[in-house]
Amino acid sequence: MPSATDKLTCVRCGREVRISRDSYEIFERMHYVCFHYEFEHDPYDPDEECDAGGCPSFKLDAPPRQLRDTAP
Repeated sequence: MPSATDKLTCVRCGREVRISRDSYEIFERMHYVCFHYEFEHDPYDPDEECDAGGCPSFKLDAPPRQLRDTAP
């Protein structure tokens, strides 16, 4: 686990990881969002919500895909 003073850099975007520091190694040294788009989001368009729960591309004005797909 990184110390509180270590600067952690995301290997995907090159920016500093601050919020998800505790999961830095779990997310392959990336931000959660970078990890999601790198490994979990395909084959969806980045602007489209995928099937992964908590997808960062969810629409604020629409119900989550899981609710839309299961609605009667």
